Amino acid sequence: MATLQMKAICPPQHIFQILHGRWAVQVLQSAVELDVFSKMAAGAQDATAVAKALDADTHATEVLLNALCSLGFLLKKDGRYQLNELSQNYLVKSSPLYIGGFVAHDHVAEFWKNLPETIRTGKPASAVNQQAHAEDFFPKLAAGIFPLSYSTAHDVVSQLKLNELPAGSRALDIAAGSGVWSIPLAQQNKNVHVDALDFPAVLKVTREFAEREGVDAQYSYIEGGWRNCKIESDKYDVIFLGHILHSEGMEESAALLKECYRALRPNGKIVIAEMIGYDDYSGPPSAQLFAVNMLIMTQHGCIFSVKELSDMLTNEGFKNPTRLKLQNWRDDDAPIMVATK
Repeated sequence: MATLQMKAICPPQHIFQILHGRWAVQVLQSAVELDVFSKMAAGAQDATAVAKALDADTHATEVLLNALCSLGFLLKKDGRYQLNELSQNYLVKSSPLYIGGFVAHDHVAEFWKNLPETIRTGKPASAVNQQAHAEDFFPKLAAGIFPLSYSTAHDVVSQLKLNELPAGSRALDIAAGSGVWSIPLAQQNKNVHVDALDFPAVLKVTREFAEREGVDAQYSYIEGGWRNCKIESDKYDVIFLGHILHSEGMEESAALLKECYRALRPNGKIVIAEMIGYDDYSGPPSAQLFAVNMLIMTQHGCIFSVKELSDMLTNEGFKNPTRLKLQNWRDDDAPIMVATK
C-alpha cells in the first residue's frame, strides 16, 4: 500500500460539495413539505413567528431557515427572514408557477438507484418514452415541470417575433406535455392556432394548462405519437420540439426533423428545446448528468451538441441553425436551437 508523502495536495472539497448536494435536496424538500414558503408569503418574519406558523420547534426552524438562506431561497436581515424572487414565484402554493409538487415528489429518483446495473448491462431501468410507460409517467412529469420552461418560452416568442405572426398562422407542438412551449405564443398572439400532439393521457394535462392560461380556444388536440399521426405538409408556421429529441436518439431524431421540415410552410421555423452539450461532451454538468438520466430511462436517448443539432438540421434541409442567446441563461447552458425552412 502506498504511504502518504509530505507534499502539498488539495483537500477533497469538491467531492464533499457533490455529496452534500443530497443534504441540500433534503432541506428544500422538507421546507416544501412543511409549506415554509407559503407561510412566509405575507412578509419578513423572525424564526419564532415562522415556527409558530408551522407549529414547529423554534430552534429547529431557525436552523432550517438559515440553511435556506445559504442555499439562495430566503433573505435574512436583522434577524428576520423573507422570500426572495425565486421562492416567491416558484415555491409559494398560490403562485401559478408553483413547482413544489415536483420538488417534493421526484419522479425519476427511483430510476437512478439502478445506475450501476445500467452501466454494467447497458440497458435502461425502464424505457419511459415508449407508449406503454409514457402514458403513466409523462402526465405526472409534464404537470410538475411546467414552471421550469415557462419564462424561457416567453423569451423565445419575443426573440423570434412569433407574437407578430399574422392571422391564420398555425403552430404544432409535438410531444406537447403541459403545452409550456406553445402556451406563451398563444397568450401573446391571438392570431395563432396551436395543434398539440401527444398521447391521450398527456393531452389531458395539455388541455388543463391551456384552459388555466385562458388559451384553450386556440388549441386543437391530436392524439398519438409523432410516428403514427399523419401530419399535413406545408401547414405550420412554427413547430415546437420541447424536450423530445433526447428521448428519441440520433436516428429517430433525424426522422422526426424530416417530418417537421415537410410539415412547415416555406420560411417556417422549428424551435428545439434540449439539454445541449459541448462539442467534445466534457460539459456542461447539467447536460452530461441529463445524458446519464437518458441512459437510465430510455433505450436510445441521448443529448446533442450544437454541432450535431446543426448538422442534423442542415441535412434535412433547414437553413441557419442557431443557438439562441436567452435571458437568465449562460451561453453554454442556453437550451434553444432554431432553424428555418
